[in-house]
Amino acid sequence: MTLRENKIIISCVSILLGILFIVNPGGTGKEIAVIAGIVVLIAGITDIVRRLTGDGTASSMDGAVGGIVKIIIGIFILTHVTTIIALLSYILGIVVLIGALRSLEHTLRLRREGQLEGIWHIILAVLVALLGIFMLFAPHGTVNAAIFVVGILLVVYGAATFYLTYRESR
Repeated sequence: MTLRENKIIISCVSILLGILFIVNPGGTGKEIAVIAGIVVLIAGITDIVRRLTGDGTASSMDGAVGGIVKIIIGIFILTHVTTIIALLSYILGIVVLIGALRSLEHTLRLRREGQLEGIWHIILAVLVALLGIFMLFAPHGTVNAAIFVVGILLVVYGAATFYLTYRESR
């Protein structure tokens, strides 16, 4: 398969996933969590099988323990999908809040040094910080909104990649 064909496949998959995320963000979040749980569970089983068929060295035993931990985590994810989604929303809220505060700090420093004028950067950083705080207090709606935005980004990315690949081939 050529690089061009790979780009076209990635573009199409991105567009289809993006549309799925846009059409059903709530259900998609649950599906993503279930898929993640299955992947972690399978990785744990694979680690254990690989270690049991290995040579029995200390590193094989460490791998078996890691496999057991992955299995436990995978089962936890599969049995606590709503909790995982809320946890991801809290983490996303914290990341957004920290990023906004760092941006605000950076903006204020640039203003003190005379390298930045106007208050738009400060207003934007404060708005993003407020968004991060909101995300901490409204986790379920936030996850759906984030999945919706990711869906839009996937469609745009897929369409742009498809267009650029088409242009390169001409």
